[in-house]
Amino acid sequence: MPPATPTPRTLRAAAAGSLAADAATVEAVEALGGESIRALLLKGPALATLLYEPAEERYWDDADLLVDPRLLDRAIEVLGRLGFRPQLSDPVARGAVPHAIPLVRRDGAPVSIDLHRSFAGVGVEPAAFWASVSTGTEEIELFGRPIPVPAAPARLALVALHAASHGRPAQRSTRDLHRAVARFGLDDWSAAARLAEDWSALDYFVVGLRLDPAGDEVLAAVGIDHRPGTAALMRGEGMPRAQRSLEQLGRADGAARARIVIGKAFPPPEVMRSWKPLARRGPGGLALAYAWRPLWLAAELVPALRSWLRARR
Repeated sequence: MPPATPTPRTLRAAAAGSLAADAATVEAVEALGGESIRALLLKGPALATLLYEPAEERYWDDADLLVDPRLLDRAIEVLGRLGFRPQLSDPVARGAVPHAIPLVRRDGAPVSIDLHRSFAGVGVEPAAFWASVSTGTEEIELFGRPIPVPAAPARLALVALHAASHGRPAQRSTRDLHRAVARFGLDDWSAAARLAEDWSALDYFVVGLRLDPAGDEVLAAVGIDHRPGTAALMRGEGMPRAQRSLEQLGRADGAARARIVIGKAFPPPEVMRSWKPLARRGPGGLALAYAWRPLWLAAELVPALRSWLRARR
């Protein structure tokens, strides 16, 4: 089914969401800076200013901020003073996204900040990623305030990683990728490829670039001959819902793996109520939702298995 054509109302709502995210970005960056915590804006306007003309539409609904991973706990504390709280208190559920912690402020219209220690597809330690991305940064302007962003080659690499992470069905990230391939030359992409190598992120970089018709040509021209792993190929074709949990299991050892399985099958009530409206209907509804959860998880493994088999071929 083709996507619905945006209406003036939905476009106004998207624009309002982008403005709210930008205001939260300025507030957060200044609060963190006041505590000597440097924060870099990774997506949203950081990519829009790189890829689009001012009059062109490109919307976002949250802010993605990268901080020195050694200061992550302090950064969470500072943003907590602004009303931002971790979206998930359950550590098992939160661990499914190892590179970022989603924070949300719920007073009034909800506003989200993803606080990054790394980025999807990056294989090096977060400290090494931070050391690379925080070097040679640039600035954009939001509400008249300077906001630090990664240098252009790093943002180009992130465009490819982001496209791979969300896969072919994700229109926003694939549109960004098409713009990036069309607007930047081989020297720029060669610099982005070298960064992807430094970050041990070639799996996602290659998968992401290949979502553009000219991607293979760009990869050949910059000298990248790399065969991505199965998980990255699955992501590129559109991640099944169970894949993130399977990746989390793959990163864990025996004892942690058992905790993850139990946590996925029987998460805390707050997670159940967020997952299933039935769980909000009192103790009986919560019990029924718990009974249904293992069956639902088993069913979700089927498309993940199909995707895995396709990627293996």
